[in-house]
Amino acid sequence: MSQVKWSPSASRDLDGIHEYISRDSLKYAQLTVRRIIEMVDELPIFPRAGRIVPEIQNRNIRERIYKSYRIVYRINIDAIEVLNIFHTSMDIFSRIESIRKQSQ
Repeated sequence: MSQVKWSPSASRDLDGIHEYISRDSLKYAQLTVRRIIEMVDELPIFPRAGRIVPEIQNRNIRERIYKSYRIVYRINIDAIEVLNIFHTSMDIFSRIESIRKQSQ
């Protein structure tokens, strides 16, 4: 089983999600973050459960969806790296460029 590594960008994303949702509801912010972390924790067991990111088309760059959040990760030989977590309403193309740079 592979271990999970969080990129600095993904960690900042998760903090930002919590901060944004907590403006309206601390309870739902905690619930959302907890569920995202649970989904990430499942990745070593089923790393290919996520779909290939359509905008990238690399079989090792995948995503899982939680509500309106895309959890983008890379499957490596020794680890699974969470690259970014972002809301689907965000500018996908600026995020995709960031993901491509991280995956090189």
